[in-house]
Amino acid sequence: MSTQNSAGKTAAPLTAQVLATDLDGTLIPLNRDPQNQSDLRILTEQFQARGNSLIFVTGRHFESVSQAIKDFQLPVPEWIICDVGTSIFQRQENEEFTLVTAYQDYQDQIIAAMSIEALREQLAAIDGLRLQESFKQGRFKLSYYADAAQLESLVDRIQEILTQTDAPYSIINSVDPFNGDGLIDLLPATVSKALALEWWTENNGYDPRNIVFAGDSGNDLAALTAGYRTILVGNADRQLAQRVYNLHQTSGWKNRLYLAEGTATSGVLEGCRWFGLAEQIPSESSQLGATPLTVDSTCFRVWAPQRTQVAVELQKNHSLHPLTRNQHGYFSGILHNVRPGDYYLYRMDDEISRPDPASRFQAEGVHAASQIRNSFDFSWTDQDWQGIAKRDLVIYELHVGTFTRAGTFQAAMEHIPELIELGITAVEIMPVTQTPGRWNWGYDGVNLFAVRNTYGSPDDFKAFVDECHRSGLTVFLDVVYNHLGPEGNYLSEFGPYFSDRHHTPWGEALNYDGPDSG
Repeated sequence: MSTQNSAGKTAAPLTAQVLATDLDGTLIPLNRDPQNQSDLRILTEQFQARGNSLIFVTGRHFESVSQAIKDFQLPVPEWIICDVGTSIFQRQENEEFTLVTAYQDYQDQIIAAMSIEALREQLAAIDGLRLQESFKQGRFKLSYYADAAQLESLVDRIQEILTQTDAPYSIINSVDPFNGDGLIDLLPATVSKALALEWWTENNGYDPRNIVFAGDSGNDLAALTAGYRTILVGNADRQLAQRVYNLHQTSGWKNRLYLAEGTATSGVLEGCRWFGLAEQIPSESSQLGATPLTVDSTCFRVWAPQRTQVAVELQKNHSLHPLTRNQHGYFSGILHNVRPGDYYLYRMDDEISRPDPASRFQAEGVHAASQIRNSFDFSWTDQDWQGIAKRDLVIYELHVGTFTRAGTFQAAMEHIPELIELGITAVEIMPVTQTPGRWNWGYDGVNLFAVRNTYGSPDDFKAFVDECHRSGLTVFLDVVYNHLGPEGNYLSEFGPYFSDRHHTPWGEALNYDGPDSG
């Protein structure tokens, strides 16, 4: 591979889907994991078949990237952003890579007031800094090793010097996950892997909406939160995942984040399938309700044996999409260009439109349209939660609607420290299923899979449970499954959801053991 100069411009704007991915911990299989290796082969075949573009975005130097391609049999990318974002290489028709000099010129302008050599002299007197090997240095990168225990103080000292000398540089630091070394890189101010990707996007005519970025570590944070469609692989730190999730939420970005379950390469393949860069495994969900299969396709399934026709009525364009009925009275189908956040009703026999009996969220109440929800973009941090021993339980019964003035999950979270101070070890949450009206104790629920809209969204409820676990509180959920409330109860219009074999003082009993209950 050559490193000759190149202008780096493409002939015309490209509209192909693009995967921009980190390498270590992301695209490269972890410890040569067999599943990761198998998924790497699938991903490579998919990209070749679909004509997607691939760009590596890594902290490695160019020679190390070249070696990784050989060692791990990685697909050869069209572009390489390396040296922690200070170098960009483009693959030519002869398969050689050439350095994009326009990007070098851009960085030269940033550091015009102080060269990298002058910066090295400024830092020479700091004890504890050890220059990394010459092949890890660069024209725009000064790299040091440090004792991990001293890393924070050394970074502070370097920052003092940068401020005092008005040096046009910024610091990136991390701990090597393989040997525990502290790593410090000084780059031209504002330059990073994320900035290099942004520069590359703007200068080569790519549409940012066609770019998916995949990463796993704090070094990827800026790119993970730059507005691209984003894959965070399953081996990423949970605190990082929560930070990325929060930044996507506060930025108002919808359907741009996929939190993979699979680690490294397997997580990248998952995310590529979700965002349409790789073929989704053909399957129709067996779950009732609206189940997103990819960011742009959703499977609908409802049991309505009393009906001969059921169609999905999309609210965004008031279009009808018939579902297919099977011999057991289940109606199902996969709709494309239907994504999380869209609203829908079921239109039955072209007579009435009703919310989904298995709705995941009724944002406007029990009579309104149901909302499609995505389960792949919430960042749980309670993977290590083991619960509380029965003998240690001190339970506080909590009604979300009256626990705080606001009556929401988010408001309740703010008072968790007070419960801890009282000696509480568990909270029993009174029913939170969707009920009609503004106020309700929770015993008139009619949408058993949807949290009450006045308390917050499904993600708000997840965040409340996650924060309880983080704070050491067990969560019990009070549920009511023997009857439904009277208002907004549409189940009988779909099929024999109720039974006359049993009776309750509060309403018809649900059909758990009668005909068609199986």
